[in-house]
Amino acid sequence: MTDPKDYDVVMGGQTPHPIGSLVLGGIDGVQQQLASSSEETRCAALFKAL
Repeated sequence: MTDPKDYDVVMGGQTPHPIGSLVLGGIDGVQQQLASSSEETRCAALFKAL
């Protein structure tokens, strides 16, 4: 069973995730957001990390 369904949680790819979307993974998730090219996404990651 490798195909995601409509409500499955899947790991993102190389495209940026929408602002305000949920990123799973604790510290790893924050690090992923901090690596974003979007300044807004990086700022949101810092806020969430606190």
